[in-house]
Amino acid sequence: MLNFLKNIFSSKKEVADSDIDENLACAILLVEVSYSDFDIDKLEIHGDESADTLVLGWGSTYGGITQAVNRLNEKGVKVASAHFVHLNPFPDNTLEVISKFKQVIIPELNTGQLLKLVREAFLVNARGINKVAGEPFTAQELADKIEAIINE
Repeated sequence: MLNFLKNIFSSKKEVADSDIDENLACAILLVEVSYSDFDIDKLEIHGDESADTLVLGWGSTYGGITQAVNRLNEKGVKVASAHFVHLNPFPDNTLEVISKFKQVIIPELNTGQLLKLVREAFLVNARGINKVAGEPFTAQELADKIEAIINE
């Protein structure tokens, strides 16, 4: 990351290392100040925290995911969930939460935008469940799809 930022500031002109370091320090400080101004709640885990599978969502998928995970837990299937309120920036503990699980499933009512963001930001091989039909997920629909992925 630092080399990437150094390349941005150095461009193709001859620039003294001290100038690059000064510009780099300013850029890092700017990012730190920008993100420190946000008061973002930590990502919380719901369901079976000892599970291997995390179902990660945001927005209107909350109800369907929560009910599906509750139903699966009652059935004896070990699965947990977490739900984003903010995506930019992600909560500080997102990597810590995601790394506790072997498998991450992301149900979305679109073509997979959150899936792409999570893969890019945290380098996790998450799987998507996508629905683009103008209707929300039902809890049973999600429970069936999540269980099928867990049992693969």
